[in-house]
Amino acid sequence: MDVDAAPAAMREAILDAREVIINSQCWVADGYRGYYTAPDGTETEVPHFSELFPGWDLPAVDVSNAPAAAGAARMQPEETTRVNQVYLKNPSSSQNTPALTCSTS
Repeated sequence: MDVDAAPAAMREAILDAREVIINSQCWVADGYRGYYTAPDGTETEVPHFSELFPGWDLPAVDVSNAPAAAGAARMQPEETTRVNQVYLKNPSSSQNTPALTCSTS
C-alpha cells in the first residue's frame, strides 16, 4: 500500500509490514555491491534495495548511542563486502562437540 495515500491510522501498520518484508530479503543499499556465497561456493550478487522495493524508503537505524558504531569503518560506494555464513549441525548428545576454528583468509 502507498503510505502517503493511506489513512493515518493505517500508516504505522503499513510501515511495520514493510519492515518485516524488508528484513526477509537479502539486499544492499544503492551504490554498494554485496554477494551471497552459497554453501557450495557459488557467489550471487545481491540486488539493490531500490530494485526490490521501488519507491520505499531505505530503513534507517539510530546507532548514535551504540558503542561499537563509534569505531566502525564506513564503507564507500561501490566498495565490496563479503560475508561468509557458517552452517552448524545440532550437537551430539553422546560426545563433545569439536572446537570451531575460523580462518580470515
